[in-house]
Order: sequence, then C-alpha cells, then structure tokens
Amino acid sequence: MNSSVFGFRVSGFKYAAVALCAAAILAGCRQRDIRVTEVRVPQATTAAVQAEIRAAIGAIDGVDAAGATFKDGVLTVHYDSMKLGIKNIEHAIKDIGYDANDFKGEPKKAQ
Repeated sequence: MNSSVFGFRVSGFKYAAVALCAAAILAGCRQRDIRVTEVRVPQATTAAVQAEIRAAIGAIDGVDAAGATFKDGVLTVHYDSMKLGIKNIEHAIKDIGYDANDFKGEPKKAQ
C-alpha cells in the first residue's frame, strides 16, 4: 500500500510511523504553563490585607489565588504564563493600594 503524506510517498509501516510522529507533535502543543513567582508586598502583614490581595489576584484568569501564600511580606503564587505575566499580578496588587516589587501602591480613593 503506497500513499502520500505531506507530499511524501510512504507505505505500510512508514505510514503508521509518520502518523504516530504527527500525533506526538500535535499532542505536544502546550495549553498551560504553570509557573511560580514571588512578589514582595511589604504591607501584607495582616490576614485582612492578605485576603484583600488574594481576592484581587483571584479575579485574574490564570492565577491560583487559593494556593497563594504569604511569608515575611513575600507573596508566592502559581500562575499560567500562557494567559498572563508577572506584571499582571503586580499591577493588580498595586491597583488596590499595596506595593508589589518595584511598583508603589496607588493610594486608595476615599469612598
């Protein structure tokens, strides 16, 4: 049995090998890339502030806010780098009024 795959003539066993390789290549396309980062948030010293930060980063698609941990003013968080970057996390924290690495928190507006 001779056949053509991607313009190349292949037969029998070779056809199966080419099909298997093509399937392996297509299956290897990454859909998620989970990474871990640390963000310095010096104001995250109370449970209330930590909860506020978790809520802010939890609103971002691709962040595992439930797994976020705080230790000595450092937030450790898992995120999907195929959906967002570290800057997205830093800006979310900055936007609610807290420092995040080199970004200074924006003062909260009076309500």
